This record gives sequence, C-alpha cells and structure tokens, in this order.
Amino acid sequence: MAALPEDWATTLPASVLPLLFKTLVFASTKHANQRRKDPQGTPYINHPIGVAAYLVEAGVTNVSVLQAALLHDTIEDTATTAEELRSEFGDQVTAIVLECSDDTALPSAQRKLIQVEKAAQASTEAKLVKMADKLYNLRDLCRALP
Repeated sequence: MAALPEDWATTLPASVLPLLFKTLVFASTKHANQRRKDPQGTPYINHPIGVAAYLVEAGVTNVSVLQAALLHDTIEDTATTAEELRSEFGDQVTAIVLECSDDTALPSAQRKLIQVEKAAQASTEAKLVKMADKLYNLRDLCRALP
C-alpha cells in the first residue's frame, strides 16, 4: 500500500491528513495493477503521489487540489466514473479531476489540441494540478525514457 510522504505531516494541517490518506487509498486501489512506462515498471500510484508532492512542496495547502492531484488520472486511466468520485469526494474535487481528464476515445493528437484550447479557461485549481502533472512527467522522462 502506498503511503503519504512523511513531510506532509509537518507541512499540512493534521486535520487534512486522514482525508488525504482516504484519497490515496482510493487512488491506490484504482491504479493497483498499473505500472509506469519506465524500465523499472514503477507502480503507477507513484505518479499521482509525486504530482501531489510537487504541489505541497510549492506551498499548496488546498485539500481539494491535493485530493484532485492524487485522483487526476482515475477517470482517464481506470474504470472510475465521475459519479463515483462525486459520491466519495464531492463536487469540487470531481470538477477539478474532470478538468484534468482527457477524452480517451479521441486520438492523441486531438486530445493534445483540446488541452491547449482549454488551458486558458481552466480553473486555477485545475491549472495547478495540470502544471504539477506536466512537471512530473517531464522530470520522469529525464530520469528514464520509456
């Protein structure tokens, strides 16, 4: 089972840690059988944890943003539905995750174009998650090309 980064206990209010742990357990379960494309086949859950960790490192304390970071690939890459997220985590977290999710039925090039077109209109919360996601992926590419 994945764990919250240790420094979160000293960086974030103690009152939000149980909620973030609940979110991490949910995301870990959803991504349980997924691996990153690196040579080591790193567990996929390391990616959402890393995205959320970048946000904490940057001083983000908005728990909905941190939850959305942990959940940002659940709709896109697992069988999770928006209704399921809404039931577990509420409207705000679900809205951020939906803003960060691509329509995987579309070709990759079209998805990238839509991302660019929608970027300026995205909420501040979604922009934070998307920027941390892009940063994580770029750093991951520098560590090990797929």
